[in-house]
Parts: sequence; structure tokens; C-alpha cells
Amino acid sequence: MTTAAEQDHTTKTTESSPEHGTPIAVEREFTVKARTQREQIVRRFLHNKQALTGLFVFALLFLVAWIGPFFYGFRWDQISPGDESLGPGT
Repeated sequence: MTTAAEQDHTTKTTESSPEHGTPIAVEREFTVKARTQREQIVRRFLHNKQALTGLFVFALLFLVAWIGPFFYGFRWDQISPGDESLGPGT
């Protein structure tokens, strides 16, 4: 429960004179920083489990394709002995 003293620290009230006929306005002392469009996009992406799973799978495939040839025993341009006389697709 908040007391009147605590409310004075969080909000300020500005009153106008009744002769002007304007309503009483409340100014907020604490404001929320506006998010940029990029921040909104990243925030929504990071909260989407399917998007993060897809990003993880894509990164894993990219990593395997990039690092895999170092562990593979054959080169792509090397012809195995005895296979020179074979036709394509056999």
C-alpha cells in the first residue's frame, strides 16, 4: 500500500486555475525509453522459440558445412584409383 508521501515521489500533479476551465493534468515523472524498430524486432525474435530453433539448426548446418571438410578423408577433386574407367553415375 502506498502512502501519500510515496505517491508524491512518483507523480507530480499540476493544477491549473479554475478560471481557465482546463482539466487537471498529471505529469509522469518516470518515463519509459522508447524502443527502436531494431530493438523491437530483436526482442520479438528472441522470444519466438521456433525462430530460435530454426536459427540454431541453420547455424549448425553452416558450421558442419564449413568445418566438415577438415575431418573428411577425401578431397572433392581427387579421383580414386580404379575409378577412372567408370562411367558417370556408376
